[in-house]
Amino acid sequence: MAVARPVALAVIAAIALAVGAFSIGAVVDEGGSSRTFESVISGAMDEYQLNNELAESAPQQQVVNGWIARDLLEVIALQNVEVIENQDMKLSSQARTNSLLQGTLVVLVLGVISIAILGISMVARRGDGEPQASSSRQPPEGSGDSARHTATTL
Repeated sequence: MAVARPVALAVIAAIALAVGAFSIGAVVDEGGSSRTFESVISGAMDEYQLNNELAESAPQQQVVNGWIARDLLEVIALQNVEVIENQDMKLSSQARTNSLLQGTLVVLVLGVISIAILGISMVARRGDGEPQASSSRQPPEGSGDSARHTATTL
């Protein structure tokens, strides 16, 4: 029993360490790639104004308007892609947090189990766990009735 207890506690500690290591995992760099598209938009608008000034007829103006619509739709598409990527990063972060919480729960449960095993083994080492009660209770020596002093007898 003396060897089994430390071995069991060592096995539980090793399992807790392994679960903790796997639950923490690698830290993923979530460098926010949030960017503004002001330069792209202003470039498209500058090009639009230049092309619009050079347009001499209504059909040419229609073509210029189509170009600016295409350029601005491209910016909107890039913004949508960025929003989707940010949502994916948040979802992966939530999944990682959930796995950390589950790993922490497992480690805590293993800790409680190891404390219970330690307590059980300590009780078993002491004996059957029942306190030994003496059948005749006697006061300690020198504290008999004759040696008992009260405030009125002094």
